[in-house]
Amino acid sequence: KHALFEILLMGSRGVLAVLVLGLTCAALAGPPLAQYEQESSLAARARAPHDHEQEDHDGLVKSDHSSEAVPTSEQSAHSHKRPIGSHKRGRRVVIITTTTTEAIATTTTTTTTISTTTTTSTRASTASTASTTTTTSTTSTTSTSSAWTKPSGYCAGSSQPSDAAIRFTFELSSYLTSKEVKNLGTAGLSYDAVFSSTARNTSGPCLLGECISLPDNFATLLIGASGYATPGNWTFSVWISGLAPTGTGVYRTLFSSNINSDHQIMAPPASNLLGAWRAAGTPANSLSLHFFSSGYSTTSPPPIVSGWHHIAVVGVPATNKTTLYIDGQFVGTIGFVTTTNLYSVGNYYQGGQLFASLLDEFSLYQRALSPNEISQIYSMFSCYTETTTTTTTTGPTTSSGSTTSSSTSTTRTTTTTTT
Repeated sequence: KHALFEILLMGSRGVLAVLVLGLTCAALAGPPLAQYEQESSLAARARAPHDHEQEDHDGLVKSDHSSEAVPTSEQSAHSHKRPIGSHKRGRRVVIITTTTTEAIATTTTTTTTISTTTTTSTRASTASTASTTTTTSTTSTTSTSSAWTKPSGYCAGSSQPSDAAIRFTFELSSYLTSKEVKNLGTAGLSYDAVFSSTARNTSGPCLLGECISLPDNFATLLIGASGYATPGNWTFSVWISGLAPTGTGVYRTLFSSNINSDHQIMAPPASNLLGAWRAAGTPANSLSLHFFSSGYSTTSPPPIVSGWHHIAVVGVPATNKTTLYIDGQFVGTIGFVTTTNLYSVGNYYQGGQLFASLLDEFSLYQRALSPNEISQIYSMFSCYTETTTTTTTTGPTTSSGSTTSSSTSTTRTTTTTTT
């Protein structure tokens, strides 16, 4: 008001200045004091920290129960006090002093170290492997064939005793009929050989030329009308091939008599042992009572299961022994000798006891030949070369535990050369 009064006194030139000055004073005067105090109080509260750990700053004190800073009594009295105005050049200047209270918020950073323990768990994994057991069943079939490389006659330089009472070579020139073979020995025609049943002449494979075939269990070779008597020492010699297989209840007889049914050489049922059979005594089929073994088996060296082989038997009644030779070699002694006769060769005279399927070069001597003479007979054909071929076929093969069956055919050929 005082300023406006002074301006009006200045006259008309001060009209414009008055208007400008009035606007300026209005701006300098600002808002009313009450409004200012209210705004200042609100601003202070907004800036007040809410931390419980405030430090004293610019006259603030810490409260135990309040997060706000409380001004001291002296500050409350002076913080918003209007200053006393002063006059200069007739003007009044209003000075407004504002006390600003700052609250410093202290932020505490807490570093927490977390100890992490890593546990590695190892689990043993057991692998269970399923094992399938495979059982293989194999069926084998073996067939044997022999082939001889034969000279035109006996081995060079060989010889045999010439005093045989009975001798059959089975060559065609010696046949009288298709069922009768001439005796070439010293005993004469009264002891020609007769083929019984299905026995017949054959061309081989034989040792030399032709031989006799006994194709079934009833075929045999019979000597004369009733056999040849052998009361004293004797020797039988023959070549055989195609040994009959053994079996339960099956006898195999090479030489037999038709008087009290003694067997000079035979093999009992289910056995490969060769020996003699004495018919006297009961019970009739007791092996312990009737069979006398030589100790030689047909599978023992030298085996006779395949190919051509020479068998010689020497009987001496004075010692009650029969001596057995295979391929010129001594193989055993039998503690029994028959003094009856020889009637059948290759089978029992009534049949049913086939020993071998092929016979060749048979001789009967009325004396006991020496081991050297036995060797000489064998040497007549020892120079011959025999090739034996054994073929084994295996199959079919079935595996259990498998969904597949396989048939395997294996052929194995074994060649044996005998000279």
